[in-house]
Amino acid sequence: MLKRMGRLNSLVVPLFTWLILLIPFFFYQRYYVSSQQAYLTEHGFRLLSAVGRQLDSYIDSVSRTVTSAPDKRESFLDYVNTFHPELRDSAFNLTEAPAKACTAPRTLAVEFGPGPAVFRRCMTAKLRGRLSLDETAIGKPLAGIGEDYFDDILIADSNGDVLFQRSIDKPRITKLEHLVLPVDDKSTQTPAAGKAAGGSGQLRHPRKR
Repeated sequence: MLKRMGRLNSLVVPLFTWLILLIPFFFYQRYYVSSQQAYLTEHGFRLLSAVGRQLDSYIDSVSRTVTSAPDKRESFLDYVNTFHPELRDSAFNLTEAPAKACTAPRTLAVEFGPGPAVFRRCMTAKLRGRLSLDETAIGKPLAGIGEDYFDDILIADSNGDVLFQRSIDKPRITKLEHLVLPVDDKSTQTPAAGKAAGGSGQLRHPRKR
């Protein structure tokens, strides 16, 4: 009898100890970890919104600059490069007509993105043509935003075609269709990062890569 009681105690005591340890672990996992995950997710979306706002602000700044630039080619380029020296390496084509989307006279199409996947904004200017922003021009206004949180930041259109990838030393990503969710036509909410890239998709939960 005593042996049975001893064996029972040898089983009950460890189980009771494990139960005592598991209860606080459950509450820790259920409340603290979940709250931290929610905070990190929200923080990630705030950073993406900051990227979108910064990019919008930069494109608006370029728009104001080209709108007020002189109508002579050399003076135009000198004026734009004075206020935006990062554009010196970008491709100015003031002899080629802008894309069909920019049909108004004296329109300058500001573009970035590879191949057929391109962001384009039509701007009123004294000269007609195209300005193709390179990765340096796009990356400069985004420098420092989210670098301590994300390993990389991509800007894509609503089809998931990558228009810009900040990292230049990582494998190049061209499609993000598996991260883009379709938006209902009646929806009026668009994430800032998607809006800045001219897209209408909603980005899923941001992950650290």
